Amino acid sequence: MKKYQARIYQLYNQINGNSNKGSTSRGSITASSNEIVSFALRFLGTPYVWGGNTPSGFDCSGYVKYVYAHFGINLPRRASEQATVGQTVSLSEAQPGDLVFFYSPISHVGIYLGDGMFVHAPRTGDVVKISPLTGRKLTLIKRGSIINVGA
Repeated sequence: MKKYQARIYQLYNQINGNSNKGSTSRGSITASSNEIVSFALRFLGTPYVWGGNTPSGFDCSGYVKYVYAHFGINLPRRASEQATVGQTVSLSEAQPGDLVFFYSPISHVGIYLGDGMFVHAPRTGDVVKISPLTGRKLTLIKRGSIINVGA
């Protein structure tokens, strides 16, 4: 756990200290990938609540929808529906702010942080937290109309 806490701190500082990242755009609304990730990290420790979509409790897709809605981006409610939005990218192309989807059929979603880490609301009895992608059944990574990453 200490290994991950150190990595979380490093990622958080890297994200907050680097303003030359991509942006998210939907119409006239724009937010950088760093802003999205920084906002998402504010909810670390929030309890998982099945069907939850507020800071008093989130499920995975409610969490992702809430984070993106803060920036004016309206995503579908369910993970399987969120997976239909945007362009598929490979893990080697993944950027902070991309959505990562798991299992087949898709039943879990989180927000990619970079360096093989993502933030998500995992399951009942748990909290919003950062986890490694390794050892998980990663199915899909999405960007496109949700995230436009540029230099």
